[in-house]
Amino acid sequence: MTAILIQPGQCPVEQPVLQLTPQKLIRGEAVRSVQQLVNFWQDFWAIGTPLATDGVYGPKTQAAVKSIQCMAFLTVDGIVGPQTWGFLCKGFENLPTLKMGSTGSFVTRLQAALRAEGILPSFGIDGIFGQDTDRSVRFFQQELRQIGLAIAVNGVVNAEIWAQLSRRTTRFRACGVVSNNNE
Repeated sequence: MTAILIQPGQCPVEQPVLQLTPQKLIRGEAVRSVQQLVNFWQDFWAIGTPLATDGVYGPKTQAAVKSIQCMAFLTVDGIVGPQTWGFLCKGFENLPTLKMGSTGSFVTRLQAALRAEGILPSFGIDGIFGQDTDRSVRFFQQELRQIGLAIAVNGVVNAEIWAQLSRRTTRFRACGVVSNNNE
């Protein structure tokens, strides 16, 4: 029997909340889907060891989920809830588009990533997308253009900018993961 591999865009209709508890391991097709999607994203970033797609949500699956959550700028709790399912299934398209005037936890995560890149002053992490954040995003976008990517320099953080930020060495360090690439 050949296993059907699930990739982003091909997610199961039922997406239950999955959480490791000391009392009970979670088993089933939803877990198998998560494991396949985690493997896809680990391959995208060239991190981790592929998970066995055994349908058991145990410590290894939880640890891999936490790595994906961190790399994707999500809350790192090891729980596969709506936000994590959304990212696993839709990728960076599921993250909010941010621009001048945006506020909240995703702005704070963006600012921390820009700070790690050395392009946002340390006093600039406040959860408010203001002039300093706008200037830093435009600087990052200009860097991407200089390496040949067709990126608009407009201060808007969309799926492509999230993806590019996630692939930076500073993100790997922030998340405590090591690339499998020998670069």
